[in-house]
Amino acid sequence: MRLRRTNMRIYIVTDIEGVSGAVWGGFGLPPSGEVPFNTEVMTAEINTVVRTLMDAGIRDITLNEAHKFQPGVLPDGVKIIHGAMMTEKYDALFFVGQHGPAGDPQAVIAHSFNSACNYKMTLNGLWTGELTYMAAVAGALGTPTVFASGDHQVLLETRRNLPAPIEFVRDEYGLSNHSAICRPFRAIERELKEKTRRALDRIGKTPPFDLGRIEMRITHRYHGMSEKARRFPFVRWENNELVIQAADMLEADRLRRQIILARDFWSLAYANRYRSAI
Repeated sequence: MRLRRTNMRIYIVTDIEGVSGAVWGGFGLPPSGEVPFNTEVMTAEINTVVRTLMDAGIRDITLNEAHKFQPGVLPDGVKIIHGAMMTEKYDALFFVGQHGPAGDPQAVIAHSFNSACNYKMTLNGLWTGELTYMAAVAGALGTPTVFASGDHQVLLETRRNLPAPIEFVRDEYGLSNHSAICRPFRAIERELKEKTRRALDRIGKTPPFDLGRIEMRITHRYHGMSEKARRFPFVRWENNELVIQAADMLEADRLRRQIILARDFWSLAYANRYRSAI
């Protein structure tokens, strides 16, 4: 078993809004003073998971940090990327510090990629947060999701959507979008170690979250965001939702990113135009 694990490749996604103590923001929201403390907690959680993986013999670990915060000191050999989507198969996907989906009133700092734009997102009828979305991308590549830590609503999301139970560590229990009962790191450190070890035993038993053909539906917070996106030939407008259909999750993600690039381009173009007129 140990020999097999030395050849494993593990991919970790960490998203600071879901770590214990993160309740307001500063991660794209108005500064709250939380970022230094939350980065420290995030680093402690990552290190606990990474060191447990390394103790099991695993050396090939990629960490995808969703923001551009540099985690503190990490064990040697961990590869760090920022914000990219998985593009190749790994033995397993882990989530550290994950937040709940847009539209969930009890999820802390709830959003699905962009809290200013997206009110709700579904994949094949499943209410989708970032965990479900990225697990589906990984699943299309043949990578199973086996572990997550984050707020309690993320646990409920995994139970609703994923094909098999995963190991889960609750960082906090959301009371609203900006309040929670938070667990101190020392209270969850042992649990992180134990459930990381148990997650390794799920590899080979847990199926990838492969949804096959995709129907993605996005409800924007106001119609102006949807009106530009409706010009794309691959988009349908139905019941105030943008509808994207694709052969698999990899294609669906590529099409969604085209919409984002166009939105950002036109937003910047209009902003510059207004500045030049002042």
